[in-house]
Amino acid sequence: SKEKELVSLEKRKFVQSLHMPKEIFEASFETIDRSDKNRIIAIRKIQEFMIRSEESLPTKGLYLYGEFGVGKTYLLAALANELADKKIDSYFIYMPELVREMKASINDSSINEKIDRFKKASILVLDDIGAEYLSAWFRDEVLGAILQYRMMERLPVFFTSNYSPDELKSMLAKTGKG
Repeated sequence: SKEKELVSLEKRKFVQSLHMPKEIFEASFETIDRSDKNRIIAIRKIQEFMIRSEESLPTKGLYLYGEFGVGKTYLLAALANELADKKIDSYFIYMPELVREMKASINDSSINEKIDRFKKASILVLDDIGAEYLSAWFRDEVLGAILQYRMMERLPVFFTSNYSPDELKSMLAKTGKG
């Protein structure tokens, strides 16, 4: 219906993304498969975040990791869509595309404006961190700048990854040149 379309468009203003699949706009808690025990903990944590955000936005996000295709991104998309109903904006970033986008933006000098947008979103989701090739420049000047700002401003960041936090830490400690 026309009304449903308007609601959907209104919602999309609050859920922005950089190269994310269209399905993220349709994700909801009603359609989440709750049969997987490992997923239950993640769902509970995300719902706690949602409930706490009724009063004020929690300062910490979550780090969701697991194998490809278990639904990490979908869970966070469901959260973003719920928060959009409360007019809280989210920014989803597919990490491999962010790296490409930032390299391309060096030439057209829009890089600072883009970094600013990612710094200031109420909720930032860095999807598939660790899947991209990280140069020291990107890690320190782009990712570091975004995360530092968000930490200082107490803005939550959510991560999805195929790597455990320890595995990711050792990957981030190295760069392409060792």
